[in-house]
This record gives sequence, C-alpha cells and structure tokens, in this order.
Amino acid sequence: MKNHKQQIIWQIYFPMLLIAGLFAFLTYSFFGKSLLGGLDLRIWSDISLIIILMPLFFSFIVTFIFLFFCIYLIYRYHSTVGALFSKLSNISIGVSSGAANFTNKLTQPIIQVEAFISQMLPQEKENDKDG
Repeated sequence: MKNHKQQIIWQIYFPMLLIAGLFAFLTYSFFGKSLLGGLDLRIWSDISLIIILMPLFFSFIVTFIFLFFCIYLIYRYHSTVGALFSKLSNISIGVSSGAANFTNKLTQPIIQVEAFISQMLPQEKENDKDG
C-alpha cells in the first residue's frame, strides 16, 4: 500500500505541482513586468495580435503545403491523372444520362395520367358574348 501511495505522489501529484509552479512562474514573470511598469500597453497589443494571428498563420502554412504537394503530385503523375480524369468524365456522362432516362421514365406515366384525367373532366362551355 505504501508503494502505491508513492506511485500516486510521483506520477500524479508531483507533475501536477511542477506544471502549476511553472505556470505560476511564467505568469508572474509575464504579468509582473507590466505591474511594475516594465511593459507598455503597446507591447500587450502586439502580443495579443501575435496570439490571435498564430492559428491563421499555421492554417495558411498547412494549406499552402497541402496545395504545393497536390500540384507536385499532379505534375509528377500528369499522364496518370489525365487518364483518371478522362475515366471520371466518362463515368459522370454515363451517370447523368442514366439519371435523365430514369427521371423521364418516372415522369412519363404521371404526364399520361394527368392528360387522361384532363380529357375525362367535363369541359366548360364558353358563353358566347354575342348571344
């Protein structure tokens, strides 16, 4: 049981206290200078601007690297990619023509039923204005 308590101290409490102490030290060193007049509000605005723009910068870098990698792969394998796009184009043409035929076959009975019903309904006689 004593061994278990020592493990809890060294594996849980010690790292937690170490991180809390490090955070307290960094917070005091960071904010302590502004309390003593060492840092100006302009420096805080610069720091906040950097913190706000950092995720935007990293997302831009990741997007740029991804696009550069895609362009490199297309350049490297342009003949294979061209054949793949040709096959995809043929597949999409086939699918769209199949969908058009399918919808035409679905709507044709509806149009025929509507035409039949309109012929079966009694037609209103137009009144002659002349008398």
